Amino acid sequence: MKIINFNIEHLDLIELEKGTICKQTLSTLNLDYAKSFIKDSKIIFVWGLQLIRQGVAQCWSIPTIYTEKNKLFVYKRTINFIKQYAKKLNIHRLQTPVNTENVKWIETLGFKKESTLKKITFDKKDEYLYVKFFDNDN
Repeated sequence: MKIINFNIEHLDLIELEKGTICKQTLSTLNLDYAKSFIKDSKIIFVWGLQLIRQGVAQCWSIPTIYTEKNKLFVYKRTINFIKQYAKKLNIHRLQTPVNTENVKWIETLGFKKESTLKKITFDKKDEYLYVKFFDNDN
């Protein structure tokens, strides 16, 4: 397996279980802190981080049809990226919205539920805001 910098064109290579990813939405993000996890020439997972303000960032991910089969690798690398970028960018708060299907995953990464985002999706479903805090030593 290898990890490379994410490029917006990688979206054309991603096989999703359901739904689609909007290139226009992702192209508005700073992709300097985004990575594609690749195995056998297939993108198995994408992880990214967006700075909101000094010390605060939001992370995002794009699971693919290959993520579940590679979940241990994805977990270990995601944990490493979170630690690496928290330290490198002096982040004290990392947050992410999570749908009900991904609560277990985000909690295994050490995030805690902070609030409920009511009717936040296009189809008026709730999501949760999860957060992970880092001290000055990260």
